[in-house]
Amino acid sequence: MKHLAALDGTLVFLMGLGRLEQLT
Repeated sequence: MKHLAALDGTLVFLMGLGRLEQLT
């Protein structure tokens, strides 16, 4: 199940980048 945790972390990371792009 470690691969699922890594994928979830990647999705959260990408969502964070999207928010940063919207703020700037």
